[in-house]
This record gives sequence, structure tokens and C-alpha cells, in this order.
Amino acid sequence: MTPPIKSKTDNELEQLATSVVLINKDYKIKYINPSGEILFHSSHNQIKNKHIKEIFYDFDYLKDTCQKALEKKSTYKEHDFPCMIKDKEKRITFSVTPSEDTDYKFILEFTEMDQILKVAKEERMLIQQKANSELLRNLAHEIRNPLGGIKGAAQLLKQQIKDEYDDFINIIIGESQRLQDLMDGLMQPYKLPKFENTNIHEVIEKVQKSLSAEFQNVGFVRDYDISLPETKIDKDKIYQAIYNLIRNACQAFKKIDTQNIIKITTRAERKVIFHNKLHHTVIAISIEDNGPGINPEIQDKIFFPLVTNNKSDGVGIGLTIVQNFISLHNGMIDFESQPGKTVFKVLLPLERANAE
Repeated sequence: MTPPIKSKTDNELEQLATSVVLINKDYKIKYINPSGEILFHSSHNQIKNKHIKEIFYDFDYLKDTCQKALEKKSTYKEHDFPCMIKDKEKRITFSVTPSEDTDYKFILEFTEMDQILKVAKEERMLIQQKANSELLRNLAHEIRNPLGGIKGAAQLLKQQIKDEYDDFINIIIGESQRLQDLMDGLMQPYKLPKFENTNIHEVIEKVQKSLSAEFQNVGFVRDYDISLPETKIDKDKIYQAIYNLIRNACQAFKKIDTQNIIKITTRAERKVIFHNKLHHTVIAISIEDNGPGINPEIQDKIFFPLVTNNKSDGVGIGLTIVQNFISLHNGMIDFESQPGKTVFKVLLPLERANAE
């Protein structure tokens, strides 16, 4: 049987992405972990020692499930169950496990179906990112050396032949340099990060000032939570990630005679689950634009290398680099897009700052 859990602190259930509720033989709540607090919109102190029907309204069904688990003397699981939580129906998977502990009789575990889908999506993104990273690294290594040879040979050739061929040689040198810059961009994510305490707003302001000069037809709105603490990040990599995201938003505007707005928001979010882990506090950076949105046909592969949103001047590695840089910080990036509103959201855990 599962070992007893006597307190809310210093136990492994605190870190689980799965919602866990412990109830006694009278169906009163003895413990709920942070993920459970998020799911049921109730804190541990609010519902401790209250009847389980306070948060799980279909009590008769739950009671019947508990009895079945007792009869089987093992876990009883229910898949894709419609459950009312705070007057809102959610589809959940839950299990009941009997326990011999004196403080509680049943261990209840709940997982939202949306959470299951979200975890599956994150796992796919992680696998894709690793595959993309390996592909890009190998590709860059294979191309850089012969590319340097082509450029060097063209420069030597320019010194030996007549001026009438200079235009053609300059094209070779220029295109070689462009490809070399692209290869350097592909290799940039693999340089070891240098973490230091940084105010995230200083980084964002530096990006905003740089891009506002280039894109004078774009208005910037900043909504900062100035109480956010400094956090340990690689300043250059996070600068590049935010720069790429905001520059993409600026380039998304097709017309210069409309009101083009980019809103940058920072907040502290607590008890956030991603990468199948509960993060107690994260810095959330949202970049929202009112542009035409991302083509639905490429939304599932927007972080793939060489995928662009119909930009004539892009090479399609900006978001791949963003994803790599955010992953180096154990962070998460996601987006929602429709015509008139696209939001990219970056989550950076504060645990790193607290642990070092």
C-alpha cells in the first residue's frame, strides 16, 4: 500500500502534475496537492476536513467507485468521465485506490483530458525540437567548411582576373556570406548558456527600442508587472528569443495605413503545469499583435526549421531558435492565432533562480 502522508509539505505529491485528493472513510478531505487545488479551484486550507461532495458533485457515483475499489482491493479507474467543477463541465480521467493508512481511506487521482492532450502536445514538441536540433547541427557542420572554401576561392579569383568579372564574383562572395550567416544562426543555439541574474524588463525594453526605430508604423503597448524579481537567465539568448518573436509580429503587418499594435505583457503566474511538472512560480511574457494571424496550414509546424508565414525576406529559422533558447531555460512557449489576434506566450520558471 501507499505510505502515509501526514502533512502538505515535504512529500512527493506536491510536485505531481496529476491532481491527488486523500479522503478518509467518511469521505472527508484530508489532503489535496497543488495540482488538485488548480483543478478544483479550491485551496487546501479551504476544503480540508470538508466532505468530498464539496468539490466532486457526483458523490453517489464516486461512492460507488470507492466501494468497487475496496471490493477489488486494487485501483479502480474511470476514463473520460464528465465531471462538473464549479458549474463547468470538464472531462476527466480519475482513479480510486484504497489505503490502509489511519488518516485516509482512499487516494483519488484526477487528470483533465485537456491536460492529457496538452502533455501529449508538449511531448511531441520536445521530440520535434530534439530532432530539429540534431538535423540543423549536422547540416550546419556539413555545409560550413565547403562554403568557406567557395568564398575563399572566389576572393582569390577576384584578385587574379579582369575587372569585367567583378560583378559575378561579388555575387558568389555575397551569396556565400549570406549562407555562412545562416549557418552561424543555426549553430548559435548550441553555445553553452551563461546564466546571470537579470531583470526581464531591461531585456524587453532593449528589444522594443531597437525594433520601434525599424518599424515606425507599429505602436507598442507595454503592460509590465514591475514587482517581478530578477531571474537567472542567459541574457543574450533570451534577448534573441524575444527579439525574434516581436520582429515576427512587426513583419506580420501587411498594411501601413492601419493601426498596427503589439502588446507586451509580463506577469507572475503560480502553480503552472508544463513539461509534466508543477512549477510553483513562473514569469509569463505575452506578445500579442493585431495582424492577419498565422496561416492555419502551418500552425502545427511553425517551430520547424525553414517554415515561414509567407515572409519574402525570412529564412524560417527564427522560431526554431526561439524554441531552442526557451528550452535551454527549462521554459515553455506556445501560441494562439486567428485573424486580428496572435499571442505568443513564453513561460520561464523561477525555480532556477531560487535553487542557485
